[in-house]
Amino acid sequence: FTQEVNAFEYFLPSEDPTKEGFIFGGWYLDKEYKYPMGFNSGAATNLTLYAKWIKNDTDLSSEDLETWFTENIDFIKSLLGNTGSLTAKEIISLVNQAQIELIKQANKSVVMIDIVSGSEEGSGGSGVIYRKEGNTYYVLTNEHVTYGSTGSNFKITVFDGKNRKSYTGITKVAETAVKDLAILKFTTTDDLPVIPMADGSKIQKGDMVYAIGSPVWFEDIVTFGIVSYAKRNDWDDYQFDADVIMHTAPINPGNSGGALINIYGELIGINAYSYPMY
Repeated sequence: FTQEVNAFEYFLPSEDPTKEGFIFGGWYLDKEYKYPMGFNSGAATNLTLYAKWIKNDTDLSSEDLETWFTENIDFIKSLLGNTGSLTAKEIISLVNQAQIELIKQANKSVVMIDIVSGSEEGSGGSGVIYRKEGNTYYVLTNEHVTYGSTGSNFKITVFDGKNRKSYTGITKVAETAVKDLAILKFTTTDDLPVIPMADGSKIQKGDMVYAIGSPVWFEDIVTFGIVSYAKRNDWDDYQFDADVIMHTAPINPGNSGGALINIYGELIGINAYSYPMY
């Protein structure tokens, strides 16, 4: 399924396509689904967008649900207690544990980017693993993180709880100052998780969000906030001109290129900059 978009139409197609037995996986600029048309991007030229389809094999049958309840009946009873209901304390505990688990999972897809050589040596930022193709992983980050550097200048570090591992042999695939986005890639036989993408059209003011990245002097940090403004245009004198999400999760230099996720652990944006308040 394809969709034509005319130049200077600053929105994606208004309705998601449907296909029986499949879940719509987003609009892409290419048939190979390497380059997503994301975050309510606009088109400077006429484009043909390609719909990605994911086989819908995640539905649970009644037999699956019955088996799950049977296997977990003791756990369910322990939560409900004799009254058959949850206390406020138990609900808060469950929410807290769910939050910890979603951050733990999303964290594995967020990387630290160090520039270890070249004219920009000593700088860097963060990035997000958003695609895997064979043994090649694609990382989304900011153009102002990658500007002035080549692939050989980068080192990418991934985190898994207390463990960390770094990779070199990085390739810079693309970058655009207009959207302040860039793509890096690297190859490894390690099994690294790819972050799921959110439906950008469903972002609302007041949504709870988490910013994950490696701000200056720190590594692998998460902060919490809400969406202040779901979509507004912003621009500067250095080519940037894009729709952005405003949020209250604290970010600092080094957070650039890191993930902004929702309460389901899905990527809704790439953190780019902050407006200091005086």
